[in-house]
Amino acid sequence: MLRRLGAIGAALAVLLLGLAPASQASVSIAVPANANLGSASIGATLTAQLGSVTASGSGVLGVDVTASVACSDFKTGSGTAAETISKTNVFYWSGPATAFSGLVGSGTPGQPTSADQVSCATSHQAFWAGAPLSLLSASVTWNPTIVIHIPASAVQGTYTGTVTHTVV
Repeated sequence: MLRRLGAIGAALAVLLLGLAPASQASVSIAVPANANLGSASIGATLTAQLGSVTASGSGVLGVDVTASVACSDFKTGSGTAAETISKTNVFYWSGPATAFSGLVGSGTPGQPTSADQVSCATSHQAFWAGAPLSLLSASVTWNPTIVIHIPASAVQGTYTGTVTHTVV
């Protein structure tokens, strides 16, 4: 009986050694296709939520998902200086997780409160989710907020820009 258990244990160890580690897990992100942030006066500040963002990962020996965010300039018309709101005037904060799934693990926001908002001029970590003991998958969902400071030199118009979330 002990030999049989030893053989089963050895086979299980070989099986586990052949599985992909968390660093080789598959990851994905789901974001809103577009968001209407509303309107604001020239020289004012516009604050709006983008909609739910979900970062997911799957692996056999654990999941480690890091989502990052970056923004483009927001432009109207032909994008002249007066028709551009620079990404240095655009700020982001992830807020808390609105949902988390995974056997064991957690999600950690990059910017949990509005006081932690970061400039979109450079890329920043938006969220991290991990489930080190997960045998299947983990996901975290949040509803980020964008804050746009509209310069006094901006012209009236409908501005468009891109908020890009990536996941590794």
